Amino acid sequence: MKQIDFNALIHSVSYWFCYQDRVGRGFMIQESSIKYPVADYLTGIGISLVQIKLEFLHPELENRRIDLVTIDQPTVNAGYKILNAFEFKLAKDGTHEKSEKERIFNDLMRMYLMNTKQGSSSYFMIVGKHNDYINFFRNLTNAPAKNNRQDIPDEAEGFYTEWFSFKRNSTKTFSIASPTNDEYGAIYENFIDTYKVEKVSGFSLPNELTTRCVAFSSLIRDTPNPYVGGIWKIEA
Repeated sequence: MKQIDFNALIHSVSYWFCYQDRVGRGFMIQESSIKYPVADYLTGIGISLVQIKLEFLHPELENRRIDLVTIDQPTVNAGYKILNAFEFKLAKDGTHEKSEKERIFNDLMRMYLMNTKQGSSSYFMIVGKHNDYINFFRNLTNAPAKNNRQDIPDEAEGFYTEWFSFKRNSTKTFSIASPTNDEYGAIYENFIDTYKVEKVSGFSLPNELTTRCVAFSSLIRDTPNPYVGGIWKIEA
């Protein structure tokens, strides 16, 4: 089995979305559909299909599911281990709204628990149409169109730059104990209120969280791809 090539993975997903769009199956491009090209890529590098589980019950959170996990054996028997865990989001015009900000932070915390409680490698992926990803996730409202001969900058102002770096292999560490402003603070408290994580043994919100950018679609002057995205690893 090969190691996951995260650059290949993000491009596999974005190209799959492009194909569906081009052949008139745009209705298939939904948040819930991201897991299918991811699973297809994983089988291509030698991970058995029976070791890939979709909508897997979160072992630390009651009645919550993880979009996709890989396990170390064919069945969920005693002693199994979750090797990789993924949460997915679709970039869209609502990504800049409070409800989506909360959902994305909740994903980060769900993956944090998988890392710290289960020892799993945990990832967050977001994919979407080029303009939606640029405008509503990257917040680059004055960015060049995808076919303009002008590079798109690595970093930008905007809400999500608090949580994510947009340079490959770079980390972003942000404080949860001392939030940058009230908007972030309310989102952090919302996780406790929504998930009632006091049921998780010994859990409290960490003082800080670190994400590492492991891959993203190249946003360059000649990008032909109408769908783009990124992957971040959640590190304790």
